[in-house]
Amino acid sequence: MDKAPTKMFVGIRVPTDIATSLASFRSNYPDDLPGVRWTDADDLHITLKYLGRQTTQAATSITDGLANISQPPVEIALNGAGVFEDVGVLFISIATAPALMRLQQAVDQVALGYGVSRSEHPYRPHISIARFDTKNVVPDPTSEFDRMSLHLGEFCQGLPNRHFRATEIVLYDSVSGHYRERFNLQLKVEAGNF
Repeated sequence: MDKAPTKMFVGIRVPTDIATSLASFRSNYPDDLPGVRWTDADDLHITLKYLGRQTTQAATSITDGLANISQPPVEIALNGAGVFEDVGVLFISIATAPALMRLQQAVDQVALGYGVSRSEHPYRPHISIARFDTKNVVPDPTSEFDRMSLHLGEFCQGLPNRHFRATEIVLYDSVSGHYRERFNLQLKVEAGNF
């Protein structure tokens, strides 16, 4: 019998050195900053497709579909910072390179084939650094978000390494507020596909 469905998504893992650098941004703020929940370095990623709640059986089928994606490794470039105010997320933006967008569309096509609908919003690649509980950030959430976004953008520009090559995609599930890797799939080019 299949276990209860688990929230899952497909993403790109942020390499340890860059993840550690990004997570160090939080040292600029008090540990107990009201209403802010920081993302652990181990959980930093770029989401390609949110799949919603999936059973283990469905995840296996989706993984089989993902394994058929024929895409080369993708160059990733960190490209500033911002805030999704409607959901209270502080993020590092990722340059929307054509290869990354093709990879996202390929993952989206696989998910559609297994009944996962397209997102209502256009795809904006990013790395979520923190989440805000807008009821608890005082005194003015918007100005606090904007200030942190400005500082994060400056911090990102000062990083010694803001680029990496993604050589795999990962199927993650969410367990107790952290992300667990279920399957790692190497990006590759099949013969004849260039």
